[in-house]
Amino acid sequence: MSYLNKQTSIREFLCDMVPHCYLPAIQRELVWDMGQIEDLFDSITRGYPIGALLLWQVRKPVIHDYCFYELVREYDAERPHNRKANLDDLSECIGILDGQQRTTALYLGFKGSFRQKKPRKWRSRTDAWVTRALHLNLLHAPSPEKEERRFDFRFLSVEEAKERDERHYWFRVGEILQFEDNQALRTWRRATDYRDNSVFEDNLNALWGALEHQTGISYFSESSQDPNDVLTLFVRLNMGGEPLSYSDMLLSLATATWKGHDARQEVYALVDTVNKECGAEFKFTKDFALKTLLVLNDGDIRFRTENIRRKAELEHRWDAVKRVLPLTVRLVASFGLTGETLTANNAIIPIAYYLDRTQRKASFVTRKQFEGERDAIRRWLMLVLVGQAFGGQSDAILTNVRAVLKENGTSGTFPADAILAKLKKSEDIAISGESAESLVDNTQYGKANAFLLLSLITPVQLDPSVQYHVDHIHPKAHFTKAKFNECRVPEEEAKWFLEHRDTLPNLQILTQQVNQSKLQTSYETWLSQQHNPQFYRELGLMPPKASLGFAGFRAFYEERRRLIIKKLKEVLGPQPAAA
Repeated sequence: MSYLNKQTSIREFLCDMVPHCYLPAIQRELVWDMGQIEDLFDSITRGYPIGALLLWQVRKPVIHDYCFYELVREYDAERPHNRKANLDDLSECIGILDGQQRTTALYLGFKGSFRQKKPRKWRSRTDAWVTRALHLNLLHAPSPEKEERRFDFRFLSVEEAKERDERHYWFRVGEILQFEDNQALRTWRRATDYRDNSVFEDNLNALWGALEHQTGISYFSESSQDPNDVLTLFVRLNMGGEPLSYSDMLLSLATATWKGHDARQEVYALVDTVNKECGAEFKFTKDFALKTLLVLNDGDIRFRTENIRRKAELEHRWDAVKRVLPLTVRLVASFGLTGETLTANNAIIPIAYYLDRTQRKASFVTRKQFEGERDAIRRWLMLVLVGQAFGGQSDAILTNVRAVLKENGTSGTFPADAILAKLKKSEDIAISGESAESLVDNTQYGKANAFLLLSLITPVQLDPSVQYHVDHIHPKAHFTKAKFNECRVPEEEAKWFLEHRDTLPNLQILTQQVNQSKLQTSYETWLSQQHNPQFYRELGLMPPKASLGFAGFRAFYEERRRLIIKKLKEVLGPQPAAA
């Protein structure tokens, strides 16, 4: 293998080389966020080196025998994946072996954009998404003693970039490319209102210098056409820069060597499916999908080098993962869980393993004959999530749980008790009936544990076809000074009401539709309007004799707290004996 060390300007790199650059299948996707790209531009504008790239000069026949992907040129969080490149008409191209994050960041900063969802907006709303491009504030005067960044680079929307005052003039970074030389840039600057502003001039000249400096980009050029040599080099390279994890390496090598599947497309397509198309929105990652693959393969489940080498063996199990993961996630969604309340993704891998071994089909989620089995799985999952069993070293836990499932898991009954006994014996789950009071008193509205605990105590079988929400029993909107006065609640008692408003004894599970219909209606009035009030009393484990009026909130709260603690002690079981 031979390397040629070369240098070029960022302009020449972006305009002359990047159009011919593609990602070999072994490369992963973009992982940098907007903040990291802003940091990169601050570095290059300050004249800092950003590390050498390694580029592969690919020619026929390798260019047609090997899988390549396009660079991301407009990042879209809804469709973040690189598209597979069609190079049939090309005889040569440039493959990026090292420096993909930096190359993509430079392109997005100078020529592209970032489209992302706004916080607290539903993905389906048209106004939930905003597109931002990189801008430089030409009126920013840096204070080196106080700021990590010398230059004020920010990704801004069109509206945000319109802000103009004595401290802000947002210049879209990509517009610098329209100027052919420094004279053209100077002519433009002198036509603005800031022709005599030295800060404006210094910032603009610094950006120009970063773009035009002939040593702005350093790169090594590799000409070997042996993919095995290139693969070896790629693995060794990823000890620096933005290092690849073992899961990244597993996916990269699988993509390069699987015969019957395009591993990269398969894994990301499956992750998209289980996140968006299985009954609720989740936050699964490629690591989760690959960990499931290792678990279902019945070997060592760690992301280790020796497991990466079993890539052909793993390909044979991939179709099973594709079948069982969507089924598993649909089942979990039917329990009312979402990406916000499923606090440990790996906790559902044992369920996937069980469903695979028992060859359960899609009908398992809804058919009445499986009702008891589903409920056993649901209660087990809620328990291990509340107990944070998968919050630490989950590889050892997954291995132990898989062993229990292999011993007991083909009988048609999910071995929940056997798994819990194993976890408690190894001290991998830290809850028991003795934890009940603490869990009740320390669980607040808005926390994932609220839904998990309420699911554990409900004595009514939840409908798997609907989504459930956590709702205040006595509406939050009633805890006001006006309401306290109306109900003649003394001042000290009102303080107690407010302190306990958002804790578990004042929370219940309702379907999304029912919750929206209840809103700020008092619980007493709302319950009297229901066709089957007793159902909701049982669903919420309501005190049978306590007053449901707002003025009696303390008595209601204390009695329901007692009932919840009693039920939790039954569900959680006794503290395991010391070993």
